Amino acid sequence: MAVPPPKPLKLATSIQASFGDPEDPDYVFEIVSNGDKSTMAVSLSTNAIKLYSPQTGAFLGDCLGHTCTISGISFPDPNSPMLLLSSSADGTIRTWDIRNRKEVASLNHPTPGSEIWNFAVGGISNQVAGGGDSQVFIWDWRTRKLLANLDEIHTEAVTQVQYHPTRRELLFTASVDGLINFIDTQQPLTNEDLVYDTMSVGTSVGKIGFYGRNNQLLWCQTHIETLSVWDLEEKMQAADFKETRMNASFNWNLDSVNYLIDCYSPAGTDDLWLAAGNNNGVVGYFPASFVKSSHPSVPSVGVLGEVGAVLEGGHQGVVRTIWLSQNMDSDQNLFGWTGGEDGRLCSWSQNGATEHGRSWVSKNLIAKKGSSSKMRHSPY
Repeated sequence: MAVPPPKPLKLATSIQASFGDPEDPDYVFEIVSNGDKSTMAVSLSTNAIKLYSPQTGAFLGDCLGHTCTISGISFPDPNSPMLLLSSSADGTIRTWDIRNRKEVASLNHPTPGSEIWNFAVGGISNQVAGGGDSQVFIWDWRTRKLLANLDEIHTEAVTQVQYHPTRRELLFTASVDGLINFIDTQQPLTNEDLVYDTMSVGTSVGKIGFYGRNNQLLWCQTHIETLSVWDLEEKMQAADFKETRMNASFNWNLDSVNYLIDCYSPAGTDDLWLAAGNNNGVVGYFPASFVKSSHPSVPSVGVLGEVGAVLEGGHQGVVRTIWLSQNMDSDQNLFGWTGGEDGRLCSWSQNGATEHGRSWVSKNLIAKKGSSSKMRHSPY
């Protein structure tokens, strides 16, 4: 993928979101924003959720109540920007009203004392899905009734549950057992009658996401820091990005890439960008591409191109999470926020260069206005 001349970035804001012992600092786990971009939620290793303004970085308050590690946060409904959901190893999925920062509802693991490692909201009837130690749970969000307790589709911790963005009846689940399953939630949701499809990754799955013009592709990051792409129509692996960290390291002139963070795809495109970082707190975005194999049973070899964005000078340790602004033409020219194991939140602007002069972004990575849209991995 050709990379045009870079557009300068600068470190705009650095916030110490959490402190802790210098030898064992508090972490920033995840950053998400609500639909109107008025509020950014940040989960911390202190079991707290802090709220900030994405534009100014102003602290807006916190949501307190979880008693164990927070495993996921989300603003699931763009039309209800005041509702934040969170899951935790304390066995709950909680709903918060961010206007008063109070808990307004909760769902509980069917077995007291058991963990919930992640969650997703979707389906065609307001469902909430959660992943446990080897189970997948589905609730009715409105009535909070448990609709399904599926304990035979995975044998180890369920690291991801996600509903397909356009085929909303499809629920995808991923696990430490190396499997990605997808379930039509319109069928009877019982262990005895359940029919589902399986794709075998072969190693523990850390994170998945959808992309492509029709969301026909699924990217997969593993706990051994590898990347692959799967064709959802063929239900087969489309591309394998072998030696992912090594190939990323070849495509920038900084210290070697140590870990993968996330993937990003501008809405309505087949473009995929891999976010990866090193232990010095530097993050790079690498274009990831492949040519479809002429042999359906043989996946293509994925290719990482020259780094298209570098974020340097904000963090002093591992970066765990990135939130990218979807409106890059705003007055603030906000590129996004990063959070890491140093307890810092950093925002990045498209105007000017950083003090170090090496943070920049390719125009290919920017989504234009109007486009539709203490382990490092779960379970913690």
